[in-house]
Amino acid sequence: MALQWVPDDPDSIEVRLNQATLAYLRKSWPNPVNLSPTRLGSEFSPEAKAFVRIVQTLIDDGMLSVEFFLIGTGDEPTARDAILTRKGVASTIRS
Repeated sequence: MALQWVPDDPDSIEVRLNQATLAYLRKSWPNPVNLSPTRLGSEFSPEAKAFVRIVQTLIDDGMLSVEFFLIGTGDEPTARDAILTRKGVASTIRS
């Protein structure tokens, strides 16, 4: 189950980061984007580990497709050419 369905703590940094990730991707759809914590907002720039968990979960759940995922090669993790899949678009419309 993807993180966007976790209703427990709306103030949690992971929940807010997940919501920001999905909103950014939905706004950019159908164009692929380079996705990183800083692109989602300055409040997320120190959240590299949470960002990696969220992106990996979205990929594993079939909601996100990326050309490649760079971790540990620059200042922050970056998902290159990230785009919501059909399943991802459908789930962001419902939520």
